[in-house]
Amino acid sequence: MLVEINLLSEKRKKDMTYWLIAVIMVLLLLVGLLALKLVNDNVQKDIQQLEAQRATIAEEIAVIQRQLDEKPVSHYEYLKSLVEKTERSVIPTSDLLSELVFLLPEYGYFLNFDFNHPDTVVFQVRFDQMSSVAAYHFALNESAYVSAVTLYSVTTTETIEFIDELENEFLPRYVANFELEVDRSAFLVKEDN
Repeated sequence: MLVEINLLSEKRKKDMTYWLIAVIMVLLLLVGLLALKLVNDNVQKDIQQLEAQRATIAEEIAVIQRQLDEKPVSHYEYLKSLVEKTERSVIPTSDLLSELVFLLPEYGYFLNFDFNHPDTVVFQVRFDQMSSVAAYHFALNESAYVSAVTLYSVTTTETIEFIDELENEFLPRYVANFELEVDRSAFLVKEDN
């Protein structure tokens, strides 16, 4: 058997870990710098777009300001006329409701009350007797606040389930649907006084 003895010293291998770590660090640094450059470019584009929008809006504001400066009196008069028109078109609902409630018979009450048009009011009222419906219709026709009254329908409601609960002998049995036209001139005269 042959024994081999090597008396030469073994060559030491170079340790590459430090070099490998250094290369990886440099690569990471380059990737980070590249990412920062891309983000910076996007931010610069956004800034340019926002500055362009700001310039456009500033031009629009300047045009509108010039228009307002040219006609300040007419603009003021226009707004003043709008306010006056609105004040003339508003009906004091509290006065109208007070009048409608005052004219109600003793055992009548409102179910619905609704403005349909500027001068038209639609409402439902419950009454205990048919004669109360007629009396209320007549009273509305005689009211100074009302220019026209229309009675659309009178229906009977079932109140049998409430008979045991109520001690009163008058049960609201009739539902009347009214529509009335409000007389604006009556409210204007009242405001002048």
